[in-house]
Amino acid sequence: MCHVQVPTVASTQGLAMLDLSSNISHISGRRTLRGRSLVAALGRLRVRARDLDAILVVRRILPLGLDPIDCISRLTPDASFWIWQQGKDNTTFVAIGACLQIVSTGESDLMHVTAALLDRVVDLESDGGGMHETLLPRIPVAFVGQAFDPDHQRRAADWKNWPAHEVLMPQTLLCSIPGKEGNEPLRCLVQYEELGPESDVDALAKRMEDDCARWSNQGDVRETAAVPACHLKWNSDESYEAWCSRVDDARASIARGDMTKVVLARAARTVLASPNAVDIRLTFHCLRASHPASICFAINRPSMGCFMGATPELLLEVEGRDVRTQALAGTSRRGQDPNEDKLLAAQLLSSKKDLREHRMVVDALRAALRDHCTEFSCAPEPRLVHLPHVQHLETELTGKLRHIGAILNVLRDVHPTPSVSGAPREAAMQWLRVHESLDRGWYAAPIGWITASGDGFFAVALRSMLVRSHEVIAFAGAGVVADSNPASEWRETELKLHTAMESLCLQP
Repeated sequence: MCHVQVPTVASTQGLAMLDLSSNISHISGRRTLRGRSLVAALGRLRVRARDLDAILVVRRILPLGLDPIDCISRLTPDASFWIWQQGKDNTTFVAIGACLQIVSTGESDLMHVTAALLDRVVDLESDGGGMHETLLPRIPVAFVGQAFDPDHQRRAADWKNWPAHEVLMPQTLLCSIPGKEGNEPLRCLVQYEELGPESDVDALAKRMEDDCARWSNQGDVRETAAVPACHLKWNSDESYEAWCSRVDDARASIARGDMTKVVLARAARTVLASPNAVDIRLTFHCLRASHPASICFAINRPSMGCFMGATPELLLEVEGRDVRTQALAGTSRRGQDPNEDKLLAAQLLSSKKDLREHRMVVDALRAALRDHCTEFSCAPEPRLVHLPHVQHLETELTGKLRHIGAILNVLRDVHPTPSVSGAPREAAMQWLRVHESLDRGWYAAPIGWITASGDGFFAVALRSMLVRSHEVIAFAGAGVVADSNPASEWRETELKLHTAMESLCLQP
């Protein structure tokens, strides 16, 4: 595995627009390569590597008989992995290990280094049944994550060693992608391996075959009963009184005209009775079961912890020139019965405070996308999104990008939205750097994946928790505007914290 430390640079201003659509060359065969045929194909690519005097990344795509989610039980706590499932269409990825990993400790030119990474990939084969051509444009080549405020990380112990940015090309990727027109999902195993001028192709072929056998075997899927962690005691990092004081300080700044909104975050933590007591696999299953419409994720880094959650907020989805994003702001609790639920929903839809807060997010996203799009549309009125504990106002925004492969450029301009920072953005961020002691780490930051053509999907890492060896830290936030009530905002964060608290499962 190649691990690249990217040097910190002063600014991302002036970066060229990148077109990632031409970065992968394709070598298609007529059948799945095995044994000596695989060795021979790798040998031909080694000749290319010698001619180029470069290290290539070989990608092989094979059919997968299992649902990737069923393979989670085979992951060990010391494994490095991303688990990702989009609730809207059940797109699922389980990314294991690292073929290439790019990290930085501060602001860095990730668009250029990511393009350089993608430029090294060559495809080894097709399966002969059309799966290769169908899946290729939809398969991630890298998973991307970053800190909420990467240029001003607080470096608290909770997030020690978590990078400001990470671009990860996995060694093994298990995929389940929705079929066209309601057909069965397409499942595949994708392998990424480095191959240089002097690589041992026999050893590489054996490793690829062994890895394929490990994940294709259907005989060792384990079923384990969940052990809910409802007995654990959670303690807030910030007292209720301190929270109220901070909300009042924010309202005072808003009244002076320094900003119009700021989003305050807080954390609650629980201490575990024994090291590594949390069952990551079962916790992920519980998140999926209780939040089927959300984007569920688990990012595990040995010795650093596992960052996981079930976020309802799409940040950016790009397919070709089509771009989609979502304004999610304005919150109410759910009712205890259907009648109360309808009443609370009606109140949310007519709340001047929540509608004003929601409009700030819509306007900011519209402004961020304007320079990237030739066409743009926005739903005229927000709709309701219902979650187990809360309901939100949501507005979808769509457009046509000027350039294909521009997802990282757009991502740079849309994050952070007012739904996680405030408005205006820079004023709210400066206020948080002074008045918020919490190290958000990757909480409320963009996480997602990109394809070779520059398509991709990013979510905002909300309703999340950081599972460490001896403790679990859950995160939540609430937007503060001129007429916010400190007690109401505290209750909102309590409801959001329940996503993590109620999904946590312990080892049996």
